[in-house]
This record gives sequence, structure tokens and C-alpha cells, in this order.
Amino acid sequence: AVLNMPADFAPTAGWGCGDFPCENDVEGFLGRIRVPAGYTVEHVGKFPGQPMQITYGMAGRLYATVLAGGTRNGAVYALNAAGRAERYSGDFISPIGLAFQPGTQTLYVTARVTIGAGGGLWRVPPGGGTPEAVITDLPCCFSLIDNQPNGIIFGPDGYLYLGIGALT
Repeated sequence: AVLNMPADFAPTAGWGCGDFPCENDVEGFLGRIRVPAGYTVEHVGKFPGQPMQITYGMAGRLYATVLAGGTRNGAVYALNAAGRAERYSGDFISPIGLAFQPGTQTLYVTARVTIGAGGGLWRVPPGGGTPEAVITDLPCCFSLIDNQPNGIIFGPDGYLYLGIGALT
């Protein structure tokens, strides 16, 4: 086992946009992000909107659930070889969780069924396209922003594990 020491805290003042670098200040963000010794940070591209969760696919392509235009609506995007985002699948309400089924190109996404009720899990076929609802009656939506199905991961047993926010 290897114990990674925590990274130093980044400075929180002196940036052009308050406590953070401005949106297009890539070098500023790279300087602000701290990682433990032996790790590096590099810029690989930019997603349009607010990325919620990221994952790599089998071919090393980076995918993200992204909220668009300051809303709770979004889609899944993937970065192409040039680091530009391309829409992969979408029209989700508050998409967050994102995980590929191991050994496949089948992607799973957690989101809301409606803005105020119902959490769900969707399966996106290899290559993108129209998502298929797998489960649409998960606990959800105790508030507008939080408390919904979110982080997902496949365990070593092959099962999909899903977190759901709550009021406690």
C-alpha cells in the first residue's frame, strides 16, 4: 500500500475573478490546483457549462455530465482528440453521476426524472445516442439543487453502486 500525503493548500487571493482565476485563465487554474508529490495536473480541454462528474472511457476519451447555461438541464459531453467538447448524449434534468460498465462502452448516468420529483438511472448505448431509462423511481428532490441520485461506480463484483443525497 502507498500512503499519499495531502497536498498543500492553494492560495485563495490575488486572482482576477475574486478567490479564483477567471474562466479562461488556464495557467491560473493549473497554478491553483494542488496535488500530492508525484502527481501532475494538466489541461486537456474545456466542457461547455458546469461539469458535474467526469470519467474516462475505454479509449482514454474524457466524458462529463454538464449543466448548460446556468440551468439544471444538461447532457453528456466527450472531449475529442483536440480537447474540444462534443455532445455525446443528452437532454437530462440535473445529470450528475457517470460511469462506464467495466469492459464495455455502455455508459450509465444519474439524473432527475423531473426538476422537482423522481430520480433515475439511464443507460446510454455505445457510441452515444438516446438514453434508455433503467430506473425512474429513486428517492429524489428534497431541494432544488441537492438531494438526488448522484455519484455512481461499478464495484469489483460487477454491481453498480449509486449514491443518493438526503436531508441528513
